[in-house]
Amino acid sequence: MRKHCVVEVYKRHILVITSIIEADFRLETSVAAIESSLINRVCSFRLMEHKYTILTKDDVQGSASPIVSVYEKVRPNMDKKDGKELTKNMIRRSRIHFTDGEKIMKIVQTHLTTMSNSSEKIKSIISIIRTLYTSSFNCLISLFMCTQTELKLYTAFIFQELSEYYEKAKRTVLSVLRKNILLSTTNSQQGNLQIQNQPPPRYLSSEYLCGSSLAGELAIFDYISSAVVSQQQQQTNLNKSCVLLDH
Repeated sequence: MRKHCVVEVYKRHILVITSIIEADFRLETSVAAIESSLINRVCSFRLMEHKYTILTKDDVQGSASPIVSVYEKVRPNMDKKDGKELTKNMIRRSRIHFTDGEKIMKIVQTHLTTMSNSSEKIKSIISIIRTLYTSSFNCLISLFMCTQTELKLYTAFIFQELSEYYEKAKRTVLSVLRKNILLSTTNSQQGNLQIQNQPPPRYLSSEYLCGSSLAGELAIFDYISSAVVSQQQQQTNLNKSCVLLDH
């Protein structure tokens, strides 16, 4: 697809997408309405992530951006229109969604329980909330990769406690995210391994955040995280102890 076609699509739909993301979360009266509201938010964040992944900084930020022009045109009360309002708003909204994910999950779970819904339906809704949580986070990372060039933003949001990633003066933001991956050679007889330098990823998966300031927040939604694995191991040990006591 040509880039100008993608830009045109986002020009036509940016107001609808952002209005869904910016709307306050409300507890609907029916399970179907709650599910529909959550799915709309997930899709909106994924569309925004896709935008920041395939378009350039000039396409999505700045006064010359046609997408930003449409977005700012309906906001006449803004004090200063510098072309960064959409970026700043998406950063704010993405952070709100993934930092409040646990709170939203508990509220919805309590609400659905009072409505006497089945446990399977509640699990389905909770699964969508987890998807919303990760979608908003991935959108935020894609936004950073596309628009931000200052190390302080990456320091604050991603590598706050991992100074070894950015302490070298000559290291750029993109090379911070570069990783050397061991790949097996095509010749299985030799069985040798070679190191291949991969291009920087467009966003970080939660497993890359081990040890960072966000690890604790992500742990409750990431079932392969060390925090969750440790908790599961403790429960297993407790169950074994109970069995031994019974005997």
